[in-house]
Amino acid sequence: MRRRKSDGAVEDETNDFTQGRGRSAKKRAAHAVEEFAAQLVGLRESEVTRLPLSDDLRREVDLARRTIGNSSRKRQIKYLAGLLRRYDEERVALETFIAGQHASQKGEREAFHRLEQLRDQLCAAETFESALVELTRELPDLDLKKVGELAKTFHKLDDRKAFREIFQLLRKASEAGVVEDPEDDEDDDA
Repeated sequence: MRRRKSDGAVEDETNDFTQGRGRSAKKRAAHAVEEFAAQLVGLRESEVTRLPLSDDLRREVDLARRTIGNSSRKRQIKYLAGLLRRYDEERVALETFIAGQHASQKGEREAFHRLEQLRDQLCAAETFESALVELTRELPDLDLKKVGELAKTFHKLDDRKAFREIFQLLRKASEAGVVEDPEDDEDDDA
């Protein structure tokens, strides 16, 4: 939107929007930082140690994690949120780091579920053949003969040990090469 200055020149109001925000926008931003602070406090100890935190922020995160009472904990999280607002660059770096962590964990979880799905297809007599075809394409390093024998053992005897061994073989082969979901390949072709 444009507006006229008193001297007749036209000024663009988009700068006013980005520089001066209203009270509601400031409250939303503060609430988002507070939620992020609560997320930091809720992380596991192993995750907190990997975070790129300054000594000041690390001390406050540890203190908030140790705080037991609900009201005290809320107050400590609000204080931590205030520090995060002051250290804006560090907060952005932390958000980026945590987003990357969550993305990698999500990818690992999806790969794990894909391996489970392949194992279940192998262990079902109806989908055994199609699962073997998929495995030759997705995991070329896999010992298909051994997997086939284990799957047939499971079909005949309902052997849970064979069921577990199939998954272990799939996991070892996937560590050598990445397991891709065939639905993702179809999306890439479109």
